[in-house]
Amino acid sequence: MRLRYALVLLALTGFSGSAFASEVSLLSGFYRSTDDPGLKSSTISLGGRYGLTQAEDRTFWFIDAGISSTSYSGDNAPDGASGVTIGGGQKYFFRNFGKAIHTFLAWSAGFRSETTADTTTKTESSGVYYAANGGFRFDFTKTLFMDIEAQFFNSSLMGSRKTTTNPGGIETESKVTELQADTFTGADSLRFGVGYIF
Repeated sequence: MRLRYALVLLALTGFSGSAFASEVSLLSGFYRSTDDPGLKSSTISLGGRYGLTQAEDRTFWFIDAGISSTSYSGDNAPDGASGVTIGGGQKYFFRNFGKAIHTFLAWSAGFRSETTADTTTKTESSGVYYAANGGFRFDFTKTLFMDIEAQFFNSSLMGSRKTTTNPGGIETESKVTELQADTFTGADSLRFGVGYIF
C-alpha cells in the first residue's frame, strides 16, 4: 500500500515538473508626480502576470492583475483616486525567430474599477473589459525573458461611469452605461514585461 502511494506521488510530481511550467512577470511599475497650477498629484502603479504553460504546447493560460493609487494636494484638492484590474486570458506563440525570439498573440478579459479626479470632477468607472494584443518574447536565459506587447484594443463590456461635480459646493451626479471600444496607436499601445520561468 505504501509503495502504491509512493508511486502515485512520484507520478504526480513528475507530471507537474515535466508537463507544466509556471512563469511570473512584472508588466508595469512606476511612480509619477505632476505639479499643475493649484493641484499636485502623485501616482504609484503596479501590475503583474502569472502564467501556466504546458510543455511542447504553444498556448497557455494566464492571470493579470494591477493596482494604482493617486494622492492629491493643493487648494481644493480632491480625495485620493485608485484603480484595480483583475482578469485572465490565453497566449499563443506561433512563430520563432531563432532560439531566443518568439512571436505571440493574446486575448484577455476581466473586471476593472478606477477613479480619476481633479479640482472640480471625480469620475468612477467600473465594469467588464476584453482586450487583445500581440508582440515578441526575447529569451535572455532559459528562465529570464522580456515581452514587448502592442495592444490592439481594450474595450468595455457592461461598463458604467459615475461623475460627481462640485461647483460652488453643490454636488451633482450622472451615470452612464456604455459599450466602448478603444484602439491604441503609437507609444501608448506598447507594454513591456520582464519575467521569470520556474
